[in-house]
Amino acid sequence: MTLGSRETLLALFGRELPARVARINEALGKLLAERAEARAEPLLALAHDAHNLRGAAATVGLEHIADLAGDLEREAELLLKSGAYAPAPLMAAARGLLVGLDQAFADTSSSSTPTSETAGQFPT
Repeated sequence: MTLGSRETLLALFGRELPARVARINEALGKLLAERAEARAEPLLALAHDAHNLRGAAATVGLEHIADLAGDLEREAELLLKSGAYAPAPLMAAARGLLVGLDQAFADTSSSSTPTSETAGQFPT
């Protein structure tokens, strides 16, 4: 990958990041609010968005973020398969991902999650 193509991919990753973080937060909120029989939909959404974020982060060389997104994806899939509701590991994985994103972009923002204004500014 050339430097120019990496910068282009990072810019695309940055443009998509606020929407991805918003969808993850929305799924987490629904998961906590829903009755047991209604938890599958937010878990599926969470696993899907974590999977997409994992792939996008890996594509642009943000391996640590890809690993954290993979952790969240695995925890969501485990809850889906088991049918049990043990949200602590899932919430820890989500928190780890969001903190990892904050740390990756700490030089560009003091906010708690990447925003549309700062998400396009990446460590290189």
